Amino acid sequence: MVLPTLDELRRFDRRHAHQGGLSRSGLIVLDPAEVPWGEETPRNSRVFAHTGGDSVHYCFLDVGGRTDERSPVVMVVPCNPDKPRQVVGESLAEFLSLGVVTGFFFLEQLVYDRRRALGFLFDWSAFIEDCYFGKTPPPDDLRQLEAQREVLHDLSIAFGLRPWSNPEQRLAELEVTWGSAIDLAMRDNVRSRPDEEL
Repeated sequence: MVLPTLDELRRFDRRHAHQGGLSRSGLIVLDPAEVPWGEETPRNSRVFAHTGGDSVHYCFLDVGGRTDERSPVVMVVPCNPDKPRQVVGESLAEFLSLGVVTGFFFLEQLVYDRRRALGFLFDWSAFIEDCYFGKTPPPDDLRQLEAQREVLHDLSIAFGLRPWSNPEQRLAELEVTWGSAIDLAMRDNVRSRPDEEL
C-alpha cells in the first residue's frame, strides 16, 4: 500500500491517462495546488483539485500552519448559496475513500440532497440506475462508465481505500470537528503562501 500523497495521486493519474484518468470521475488534480479561488473558498486553504463543472473544487484546510495530505479536505460548491462548503475528509486518504465507488462528480450532491446522495454513494448499481432512470445506459456511456469504474477500482487498490462504514455519521463528526476552522474572506483578502507548493 502506498500513502496517498498528491505526488502519488498525480502519478497514478498519469498512469491511467489512457482510460481517461481521474478526471473521468470528476477529480482533476492540480499541479501545483493553488491559493483560494474565490470568496466561497476558505481563505486558510489550498485548492488541490476540481471536478471540471460549476467551479466545484476541493481544498486542504490550513490547520496549525499546515496544508498537506494530512489536512482536512473541504469541498466547495459555489452554486449552492445555502451550503457552499462541506468537510469531506480528515485527510486526503479519507476523502479519496469517500469517492472511490461512484466518483467525485457526485459528491457535490451531498450539499444539495444529502439523503439521496448517501443512498447511492457506495452502491454503483443504484447510482447508475438513478442516473439513467432505471434504464440501461447507451453503449458509449456504458464503455465510459466501465472505464471510470476500473480506474476507481485501481485507485482503491493502489492506496488501500475502503468506503466509509457510516458516511452520515462521519460527515456530521467532520462538520463538528472542522467546520469552525473554515475561515472565509473575500478574494482581495486572500494571501498566498509562496513558500509552500503542493
